[in-house]
Amino acid sequence: MNNNQISDATYTALQAKYGKYGSWALWQQSAAGQKLRTVDCGIDSFAPQLADATFRQTYLTSVGVALALNWSDRGPCSDDDWANFHDITPNSQDYKAAKMLLDTPFAGSYMTDAIKNFPETNAPTALKEITEPENADKFAASAAMLQEELDLVQPQYLIIFGRAAEKLVKIMVQRGVLNLGTIKCEEIDHYASMLSYEKMAAIAERLRQLPLD
Repeated sequence: MNNNQISDATYTALQAKYGKYGSWALWQQSAAGQKLRTVDCGIDSFAPQLADATFRQTYLTSVGVALALNWSDRGPCSDDDWANFHDITPNSQDYKAAKMLLDTPFAGSYMTDAIKNFPETNAPTALKEITEPENADKFAASAAMLQEELDLVQPQYLIIFGRAAEKLVKIMVQRGVLNLGTIKCEEIDHYASMLSYEKMAAIAERLRQLPLD
C-alpha cells in the first residue's frame, strides 16, 4: 500500500458516518471528442467498484480532500451513500467539479461539505447564518465533523470550492475549533459558478502543478 491510498479502515469509517454527506471525485469520462455532460456524473456506476478493496486501493487517494460549503436547497441528490456531488438532474452543475478534478492528482479524492445537513442555495447567507451566535452549536458540530474527516484521510491539500467555504475554514481555524496542521489550502472557483471550459481547464492545470509529497 502506498502512502496516498485510502485504507479499508478509513473508507469504512467514512462511509459509516459520512456516506450520506460525502463522496469521491469519481465520474464517468466523456467520450472522445465530446464534452462531459450532466448525465455522466452519477455515482451509481461506481457503487459496485467501491465495494471492492482493489478498486479503492487503485482509484481512491488521500492526496486531497475537496470541500464545498453546504448543500443547496435541493438537498442531497439521492439517499444512496456517496451521491453528494454527483447530481444528474437537469439543472445540476456537478459536472463542473468533474471537469476541474478529473485528470489531476485529486481525482479519486474524498469530497465533503463544511456544513452538514444545512440546506441553503445562497453561499453568503449560509456562511452568515452558520457563524451567528444562535448557531454556535451547529458551527461547533460542523467543525468537529470536518476535523474527523480530515483526521481520517490525512490529506496534503484541502481543495476548497469557492470563497465562502474558504472563509468558513479560516473562521473555524481562528476560533480554534479546526486544526489543519500541515494541510495546505487551495481555493478554486465553485462549480456552480459561471465557468467556461477554458477556465475549468486552467483550474485543472493549476491543480496538476501543485507540489506533492
